[in-house]
Amino acid sequence: MCLKIISDRFRLQPKAQNVPRQFLPEVMARLPLDLDVCVTAPNVTDENYWKRCCLSKTQWKNIQIADHGLTWKQLFLEKHLQDLLEDFDPSLDDHDHLMAVVKASSEYIFTLEIDQLLSHLDLNEICAQLRNLTRLRVTYGVKQIGMKYERMLFGMKISDATNLSHIIKSSNSLTTLWLPSNLLDDDLLRMLMTGLVKNTSITSLDLSHNKLTNHGARLLSKLLGPESVITTLKLCDNQIHAEGGRYLSRGLKYNTSLVELDLRLNRLTDDGGRMLLEGLVEHTSLTNLNLSSNMLGKESAEALAEILSDSLTALRSLDLSSNALTESDGDVLLQGLQQNNTLVALDLRQNTQIPADTDCLVKIAQKIRQNEVNMKTPPSTEGGGNSS
Repeated sequence: MCLKIISDRFRLQPKAQNVPRQFLPEVMARLPLDLDVCVTAPNVTDENYWKRCCLSKTQWKNIQIADHGLTWKQLFLEKHLQDLLEDFDPSLDDHDHLMAVVKASSEYIFTLEIDQLLSHLDLNEICAQLRNLTRLRVTYGVKQIGMKYERMLFGMKISDATNLSHIIKSSNSLTTLWLPSNLLDDDLLRMLMTGLVKNTSITSLDLSHNKLTNHGARLLSKLLGPESVITTLKLCDNQIHAEGGRYLSRGLKYNTSLVELDLRLNRLTDDGGRMLLEGLVEHTSLTNLNLSSNMLGKESAEALAEILSDSLTALRSLDLSSNALTESDGDVLLQGLQQNNTLVALDLRQNTQIPADTDCLVKIAQKIRQNEVNMKTPPSTEGGGNSS
């Protein structure tokens, strides 16, 4: 009876220090799931309670505790804050209560992913409370809009970019920033850059599916110099042409941090591909390069062959699918692979001028497979065994 009373009055008297330890699990098991997070976040540590809260949210599909620090409490609080922000309506909802939830949850928010933000809330005000935030993904879109589509509902506004730039500039914990599908153009990027050029913690930057052009590439090249800490840069599905490839090449020439570069679905052309790849000669950290769907041809193939033949290259994965490569370009790549021991994945699909059964593709596949086997085989040690 006492345990039931404690559980029923937890909303008003959330402190449970005086409850004997052996009775705490039963008290937690009796707690209702609709308690305000402002009450439960600071006072409930029982993982079984938070697991019940998570599983009661039937609208949360395919939740993975591994993506949330392997704790149910972190999972619930991160997803709950996401829901509050995505559904927030300034004309109906209490802003003070929202900020109270942010403050109560702040210790447990490491990842914040937002798929819509119709309110265009000042995220700087939110993130200033989240001292442990390491990953931020924001898309100014609309979920399940159906037949109510309006162009003005989509995309980042200048005020949003300003707020984000303040977050980026002041954060020392943020390591991952993803801003895909925001209709982000060069002017908005220029505003974001005021924060990015002063940030020293972000290592992963995703600006995919936006409207960046050559000028945007020129701005981003400033993040790729010798002092750069960025390891992953994703720019797929933008409007970067040959000149943009030249700008990126300038930044990459002295870069020592980049591990993954994704430029698929742009418009580099063969000339732009060649200029980009000139910046990767002697680059010793890049392991994953995606240049799919960029109309690359002969000059790009020759530049890649030079990189692949260099003993200093770290490239392990290369995607050249859906380009304009020919069978002779395949032969050039094969020649560059002869002395290569690092590349274990090379995608040449949908290069329609290379017949599927051509000899160079067969030999390339064999070489790639051999590299993969060699990497998995531990080096032998001669005379390493001791006889007894």
